[in-house]
Amino acid sequence: MANLNKYESFILKSLVDKNVKVSNELCQLLEDSFNISNNNARKIIQRATEKGVIKSSTPLTFGKGQ
Repeated sequence: MANLNKYESFILKSLVDKNVKVSNELCQLLEDSFNISNNNARKIIQRATEKGVIKSSTPLTFGKGQ
């Protein structure tokens, strides 16, 4: 996959290394690694999904606390 930005490359590496299991963990890693807000991290993940860098589990959902 060509033309990945630094966030997309980080997301893919985190997923390949199995450091991340759910989007909240990925958001937290992005926030900590790039000093960005939670809203910004969520938008980065959304755009990576729209671009096809990662796949969403939608329509699967989990209740709060799971």
